Amino acid sequence: MDKQLKFYEALADSYRFLPEDDAAEIGRVTLVKYLMGFTKDISSALDLGCGEGYLCSLYKQWGINFVVGADSAINRIGFGKKRFAGSNYVQSNILSNSISSKSFDIVSAVEVLEHIEDVEQCIKEMVRLSKKYVLITVPNEGKIVKTVCPQCLHRFEPAGHLHSFSKDNLTEMCSKYIDIIKITDNYWINHPFLKELVLPIMKKVRTDKLYKGNYIGIIGTVK
Repeated sequence: MDKQLKFYEALADSYRFLPEDDAAEIGRVTLVKYLMGFTKDISSALDLGCGEGYLCSLYKQWGINFVVGADSAINRIGFGKKRFAGSNYVQSNILSNSISSKSFDIVSAVEVLEHIEDVEQCIKEMVRLSKKYVLITVPNEGKIVKTVCPQCLHRFEPAGHLHSFSKDNLTEMCSKYIDIIKITDNYWINHPFLKELVLPIMKKVRTDKLYKGNYIGIIGTVK
């Protein structure tokens, strides 16, 4: 088992990507649902880096018949099979898997690319697997701040992030492989509960200010 896989297996023992454990998960899936509004005729979905399978369960709720979640962490896959049994789960490395080409109407990677060393290869793999759509979300201009492990003295980023993305560099990278339908970092998509309460007031105070969300989301069709 390589160091990166060991890291994610250890993280899975203490941290779950579920709304009850991570409040930001609501913002992430809200952005996914918004981007899904630009698609049509979706009957199958593959979520790469699916974690415990929360988004997979929502795909089923949103009417997608066949859903598969893939993750490298065996711990998370085992949890998903028990908690969200309506979907299918496989333990797999994103860049080297045995899934057949053009097997799904949509392939998603939510908060995944920042963890992958070869980002462009990951996007290429998503295009290989998808018949129609590719959906990606990443942290919006997240800072890479490394700390030192007190045991081995190895410097690492606590969340395992290797890259930082902006709308511009994500657009440039993805446009090589997909025809972009929509890209957004709209703050209010990530914070749906604040929108109705706060946005009217903020518009009166500062009508010229643009508010960036915590995440960037992109949806496109395979070329």
